[in-house]
Amino acid sequence: MPKKKVSETLSQQRKARQDFLELKKMQNGEMAVDDAPKIKTPLTFKEKLQNFWFYYKVHTISIICAVLILIVGVSQCNAETNWDMWVVYFSYSPVLDEQIKPIGTYLEKISTDLNGDGEVNIQMINCSMVPDNKNYKYNQSVLTKVQSIIASEEKAMLFIFDSDSREYFEAEALGDFFQAELTLGDNFYRKTKTAGYDPLPENLQIAVRRVKDTTLEKIKDSDKIHKEALRILEYLEKKG
Repeated sequence: MPKKKVSETLSQQRKARQDFLELKKMQNGEMAVDDAPKIKTPLTFKEKLQNFWFYYKVHTISIICAVLILIVGVSQCNAETNWDMWVVYFSYSPVLDEQIKPIGTYLEKISTDLNGDGEVNIQMINCSMVPDNKNYKYNQSVLTKVQSIIASEEKAMLFIFDSDSREYFEAEALGDFFQAELTLGDNFYRKTKTAGYDPLPENLQIAVRRVKDTTLEKIKDSDKIHKEALRILEYLEKKG
């Protein structure tokens, strides 16, 4: 028989003999029941939970808090803003989003809550192009974006553009696309100046698109947005 097997057999025999002797001592009163070796009872599920909570309570609370913070942060990031109006900035000279963001902030201050959510949110859409033949594909994508907005987005009621962009509307047989327009004045440039960035191009124009006799007439709330856009235009004209 292998040595390992012999060793295990001898160990089992010694253990059995020791248990037998202890049992005899208990029967003869030589050993108290409390002194007898006790068999460790497995913990119940509840006891395991209590034991885990005792040793890892701080860690568990920290992990739960971290998960909750993450969930709240993701939810806030994914929450969609209910825009009252879109303003499309369309020019043949490039501008950064940071340069036109103050336009939205300024217009929000002079606009009204159209959707009744208690807030005024103006979405600025940057459709500026780069006057360089190397950026042909990019410029084409911008023009496609503008055309898509014109065709499908009823909230895009105000357009800000330069003289070259104005010619684009004429060339695309969209000469009557706008109902009213004006050249933005000094007050507008002061209100929308951004520290650390170049000023917006001079002689920009702002216009309200036409709704009558267009597909927008059948779209809910387009008339309300259109009237608000005209009111904003009147305000800007008065302020200069």
